[in-house]
Amino acid sequence: MKTKKSIVLMALIGFMLIAGQSFAQRSNRINRPYNRYQNIPNLTEDQKQQIIEMRNAHMDKIAELRKERRSTAARAEKNEIRGKMLQKQQEHKNQIRQ
Repeated sequence: MKTKKSIVLMALIGFMLIAGQSFAQRSNRINRPYNRYQNIPNLTEDQKQQIIEMRNAHMDKIAELRKERRSTAARAEKNEIRGKMLQKQQEHKNQIRQ
């Protein structure tokens, strides 16, 4: 009886660990809206359109860097490209804020 309770308890703990990790995974970013700038107050339609154009240009640059990063196997080169991606991301944020 004691052995059976131990097995059930171990199985329950194992299930809880697996379930907890599945909730901790990052969500699928493909379907996430990237319109984080839509809540900026007092934007004109022209300004909203400019932001969309800047975002599209930024995403094209990032896609090129991502493709370049995936095409190399050298860890140092991957890190260098990742640094460029982070720099481009910060530049884009600053450009939107202006």
